[in-house]
Amino acid sequence: MSDLSNEIVNDTAVVMPGAEDSLKEVVAATRSFRQDSWRRFRSNKLAIVGMALVVFLLVVAVIGPFLVQNPLAQERLLYKSPPDANHWFGTDQIGRDVFARVVYGIRLSLFIGLLVSLLEVFVGIVLGAMAGWFGRYFDTIVMRLVDILLAIPYFLVAVAMIAVVGRGTSAVVITLVVTSWLATARVVRAGMLQAKQFDYVEAARAIGVPTRRIITRHIMPNIIQPVLVLTAIGIGSAVLAESALSFLGVGVQEPTPSLGLMISRSQSFFSESPGLLIFPGLAIVITVLGFLLIGDGLRDALDVKDEV
Repeated sequence: MSDLSNEIVNDTAVVMPGAEDSLKEVVAATRSFRQDSWRRFRSNKLAIVGMALVVFLLVVAVIGPFLVQNPLAQERLLYKSPPDANHWFGTDQIGRDVFARVVYGIRLSLFIGLLVSLLEVFVGIVLGAMAGWFGRYFDTIVMRLVDILLAIPYFLVAVAMIAVVGRGTSAVVITLVVTSWLATARVVRAGMLQAKQFDYVEAARAIGVPTRRIITRHIMPNIIQPVLVLTAIGIGSAVLAESALSFLGVGVQEPTPSLGLMISRSQSFFSESPGLLIFPGLAIVITVLGFLLIGDGLRDALDVKDEV
């Protein structure tokens, strides 16, 4: 009895030496998957840096346009002027404020990146889930379409799509969605083929649970982790793709501020005004890097095999 009283103080069990590892395992087991994933994500310093970059860019995109000058206004006496108190990044070759155009360019890039990522994830999940669940002819048609689009160079497909639908922001969004849902569809299909063989799915089908409910409530939560990673990386890829299309002259057109278009128009003036190329280039690098770091952090956080 005296030994028991020495181990209990104020109704709280005293952890004996050597039992700390076991206690940590018990606590880790009782944590939810969401809490455990968030803990691992926070411990990834690069992922936190990426989140900080993305939050900063979102603040710039939302608040910045209300604080900067008109990106279309031309000051004819300030062609390619260096940075000063009124024009932090200087002015471009026709007297427009470069800082204002970079802010609006970041806003446009984030809008296109987020919209394209959401649409391509929706299309990829729907087609991938249907191909994996129903199989047979539908699976063959979807997967052969994926193989064909993957076999054609990306920019060739993009340029062909823009030639059909025209140029501009809407055309860029449609083009990027058409060419970017392929990876998501393949990942979802693979997860669906594996998950529908599980016992709990067979049991749900046996008792007459509707197919839509089985897919949305029982299968998708178990295969959504890689889709989240692809979504984060896809936003950065869409931003880079939009900039590349605008740089080539088949994307966003003047006078809309686009980071890729700004780089394209500034090539001839790099030696005398390097800021015209450097500032929008840095904005693209920071945007893409932020989302790639978040995607890498999500991949590590959602990979339960990393935990022993």
